[in-house]
Amino acid sequence: NISNSSVSGNTASTGGGISNYYGILNISNSTISGNSANYAGGISNYYGTLNISNSTISGNSATNGSGGGISGYYGTLNISNSTISGNSATNGYGGGIYRYYGTLNIANTIIANSTSGGDYAGTGTVNVTSPSTAANNLVSQGTFSWANTKTSAEINLGPLANNGGPTQTLALLNGSAAIATGNATISSAAPVNGLDQRGVTRSSTAPSIGAFENNITAPTLTTISTLTGATESAPYTITYAALAAAANESDAEGDSISLRIEAVSTGTLTKNGVAVVAGTTLLSAGETLVWIPANNGSALNAFTIKAYDGVLASATAVQVKVDVAAVTGFNFATSNSTITITGYTG
Repeated sequence: NISNSSVSGNTASTGGGISNYYGILNISNSTISGNSANYAGGISNYYGTLNISNSTISGNSATNGSGGGISGYYGTLNISNSTISGNSATNGYGGGIYRYYGTLNIANTIIANSTSGGDYAGTGTVNVTSPSTAANNLVSQGTFSWANTKTSAEINLGPLANNGGPTQTLALLNGSAAIATGNATISSAAPVNGLDQRGVTRSSTAPSIGAFENNITAPTLTTISTLTGATESAPYTITYAALAAAANESDAEGDSISLRIEAVSTGTLTKNGVAVVAGTTLLSAGETLVWIPANNGSALNAFTIKAYDGVLASATAVQVKVDVAAVTGFNFATSNSTITITGYTG
């Protein structure tokens, strides 16, 4: 049993970091990184049973063969809630994992960013561990019945770094497709037991895929005080600062918050001279909107917004209201023979 450990910077002809020969090996909450071998750079499993959970396999290389991260020759490989990324298989196959027959059972796992040999290659049986589904596994290269293919940008892994806990991990960055898309039953059961590699509590309903739990919470936005100073039919500039000051908003992680336009209620609304796109246009610090009301009235409904932290949005759209003053009378100004009339309501 190997747990809460790092195996790094080792070399061998086969199994640069670890070699399991006919045995039963359990690896949990550990990082296997920067190891190399001709074949099976990180871990070699030869006719054995290899159980990997809550672990990171990163930056390992098979320098003249297959299986940069893990290579299995017959035997059984069980992987759950682990991240296998940035491994390579030069002149071979399976930069992430290579299997030569045997069985792979997999759930809540990322295999991505292999620099050569592809993320996965091999023969034998691959099963999605019940009750997980293919959607709970992510790969960045290839198409497989047991995983969901996403680009490296969509998976959005950080570098191997100290993110807390006894070992280095690959953090899930903002917007990662792995956030809140894992299977909760698998994450809550042994050997994961509701924790990630660092010992951080996983979500009990929507855990992250991989060894790192991104347990951020959505910002809250409940009310917005009515804005003032608008005039009927005249462009009215709304700054992020003014809107944020009027909003009752909070975020547990202290992230930088943008305001996402959900719908325009009345009048026209633009940002940088372009009409806003509902559910997409963001207003961030230092930016402005221009709203042109169609008529006057007390507390007109202008548009609705949600607070957005780059990953999650607040639960319910909140109405932005603006007091709009009617134009009354009209003013005259003369210059030579020209008369200019402003502020006329016809």
